Amino acid sequence: MCGVIPEYYFAQNRFVIMKFYANTQIHRFSNGMEAYVLPTPGGTVMAECYIKTGSIHEEKDSGCGLSHFLEHMLFQGCQGFPGTMAADTLQKNGCSVNAYTSFDRTVYHARGSLEKLDLILEVLSAMIRFPELPQKRFIAERDVILREYDRGQDDPGRCLQQELFRLMYMLHPLRVPVIGLRHLIENVTREMALDYHTRRYTPGRCFWVITGNADPQKVFDILEQRLGDWQDTNLSPLPPFPPEPPQFASRRGEFIFPDAVSRLAIGVRLPENLHKQMPAYDILFGLLGMGSGSRLNRQFELEKQLALGLRTFCYTLPGGGAAGVSAVSSPEKLNTLEKELHKELEATAAGKLSPAEVRQEKNQQYAEHLRQLENLEHVSAIIGAGVMESGNPEMGDIYQKQLENTTLEEVIQAARETLDSSQFCIVKQLTSSPKHQIHFSSKPAGSAVLAEKICGVPLLCLPSRNIPLVHFSLVLPGGTFFEPIHQAGKAKMLQALLGAGTRHHSESDLLTSLDKCGADLGMHTGYNSLIIELDAPRKNMPKALKILSEMLTESTFSQEVFDREKGRLLEMLASRKTAASETAFDRARALLFSSHPYSSGLAGTTSGLAALTPDDITDFYGHILNSRLATAGFSGDLNEKEASDWGNELLGSLPWQDADMIFPPEPEFPSQNIDEIVPLEREQMAIVTAVPGEKLSNTENQLIYQILSQAENGLSAKLFKRVREDNALAYSVGMDLSGGFHRGWFAFYAQTRSDQREKACQLLWDEIARLADRGLDQEELESARAQTEFKLRRQQDSVAGRLSSLLLELFYDKNAQLEPDREFEILKSLSLEKVNTALAQTFSNTHTVTVCAGKMP
Repeated sequence: MCGVIPEYYFAQNRFVIMKFYANTQIHRFSNGMEAYVLPTPGGTVMAECYIKTGSIHEEKDSGCGLSHFLEHMLFQGCQGFPGTMAADTLQKNGCSVNAYTSFDRTVYHARGSLEKLDLILEVLSAMIRFPELPQKRFIAERDVILREYDRGQDDPGRCLQQELFRLMYMLHPLRVPVIGLRHLIENVTREMALDYHTRRYTPGRCFWVITGNADPQKVFDILEQRLGDWQDTNLSPLPPFPPEPPQFASRRGEFIFPDAVSRLAIGVRLPENLHKQMPAYDILFGLLGMGSGSRLNRQFELEKQLALGLRTFCYTLPGGGAAGVSAVSSPEKLNTLEKELHKELEATAAGKLSPAEVRQEKNQQYAEHLRQLENLEHVSAIIGAGVMESGNPEMGDIYQKQLENTTLEEVIQAARETLDSSQFCIVKQLTSSPKHQIHFSSKPAGSAVLAEKICGVPLLCLPSRNIPLVHFSLVLPGGTFFEPIHQAGKAKMLQALLGAGTRHHSESDLLTSLDKCGADLGMHTGYNSLIIELDAPRKNMPKALKILSEMLTESTFSQEVFDREKGRLLEMLASRKTAASETAFDRARALLFSSHPYSSGLAGTTSGLAALTPDDITDFYGHILNSRLATAGFSGDLNEKEASDWGNELLGSLPWQDADMIFPPEPEFPSQNIDEIVPLEREQMAIVTAVPGEKLSNTENQLIYQILSQAENGLSAKLFKRVREDNALAYSVGMDLSGGFHRGWFAFYAQTRSDQREKACQLLWDEIARLADRGLDQEELESARAQTEFKLRRQQDSVAGRLSSLLLELFYDKNAQLEPDREFEILKSLSLEKVNTALAQTFSNTHTVTVCAGKMP
């Protein structure tokens, strides 16, 4: 199949409303199970199995986390796939597989190439219908889940959300975290989980969502063969949830968490049966704070500088929904932030809304809708949400029509209903000394065309006419590699300051203008590059590019904005120093790379940031506008001429430098092993063991170490199995890598209890020794190769993702060949001997840096 190309039509001469989800094919099986298949172009398929059961359905066992526990155990053996063979089989065939649990659903999902669809459905069907729940694994997995629980208690943002829900819901099981409560998880037994599976995993509560290049009838036939005889043995409905008591006044709560910053959340429950009103709520909270140009972001981040970060939220929940705002602030500004937020929310409730704001937010949400259509995961999730919430897979289409037809009056009415301060639930996270431990109660893209060189910068064009959306990307040599270590943070500051006000327009004006275009602007700092990305609906792209051009050519780097952004970065760095995982990674990097620029993280260092001035950023920006290294390109709904015209208008206005850039000296790595412990009052101990990596500046090297990354991460990785499955030491375990123009690193990590530190460290060291001595075995190589191939094909399914990959390849190697299948040919040619020779060269005769950060025994 080639998939279904969506129809579209103009609505009120404003939006192009697409009949996209209307193409979903539906089949209802005789046992009550359902399947929803949406054929789309591409080379991969996505399969999701929804079980309509979550933490709110656990009744007498509420708080035990049975839904989440069962999700874990279904990966520990089922009929035909004993032990971890379910995940192993899929990953060895180049498929990704995982699952998640929510309040009202548990979802198992896998994605792979089209020819693997039968296998994916076979494995997922066996998992959900015939789990084995082996007793030995059950005990070990319970300890893993307890590690996951403890990790959540070390996350202040997660604690804030849990405290907010406990305040918002007095009786409803939504007040209990999905994972459960620690003292109840400790007592979960296999019998409890087996009983829960029997009661809740039934065909009448099961439906499938399949997206990608799949034949609907083939899907229906496979599922009939696998699950057609699955009998619905439990049809009894749950008793109704207790009604929440009326709220006549605001509710308040606070907790202490040792961190450098404070946090605030203001939430409100949305009414039941809110389907018709949901677009009005979405528009309201979107224009308030779901974008950098939104009302609250402009006021409290940019103008009043009371918030280091702010975001609104609005989503449906069983029996209603929740909306509100959360923010991060300096401790001394927290109370002022709360007071000023109340004033603005009260003004909005009183009708302080304009037609222009509502139209701008509609444009933003429409543009986001187009972006989601390029991603199978998003498409599948939207179909699944539509079925869960209304029984209709076409809700993605229907919602867009509702959104466009929502009036200003309806949004104002939504503001009156939800921004009544008597309905607020307010939680504050206060700070304290780290000396005190705080506990909480419970189809692939086509060939790229070199449109032309503009001022020496190669401009690629990657056309795709499926969706009326255009992407632009510019790669500059602007990462930490190009900043002196004593000024670490230059690149991150430049990212924050570009576009934060020009000679003609304020920062707020620029952000508002982008929002009106429905444009999404992103700037990302890496270790070697600064990437600037812009996308917008095709009809608005010329205007969006003019705004970006002004940002890139006329930004002023004013002292006021500079001080604001530097203060924000310094406070976030202070917060990182209280988090175990971030502390371990940052310290390991500093010890491994010493005086090389790679030694500082992407956000820089406290001393480096403190030393910077606006002139430093101006000089740095001029330095990295280097035409010998920069690359740029367009993808999406345009042709080569349009790419050339738009590229000349934007790139031709920049003051490019044409000179060789001076690279820093190669890093000098430690001459002996280094072990260091950083005491932190956190329940979990984060362990990072780092070794020198390799340059990733050619395609073959990149693919070899992508293979290694796939082999070291995921449910089937030998490292994962030894640390988590065999020893139940850690919830989180894997390997991170980075590199570029110079040798980077390989960082093996785990999070565990402090009393298990030595054992976990030894397992990480053993893994490094294994790679040096024996390397991967043939089975590992083939599995990792298949996963790497799938990752590449998945990237090719998105024209924006494919463009980014090509631009980075050209950034590192100006002679790179950009044929679509070249990466796959190189990947196929990599033999076990070649891969292991590279690994032996990397991991032999090298010294490790090991940092443990967390609570000491």
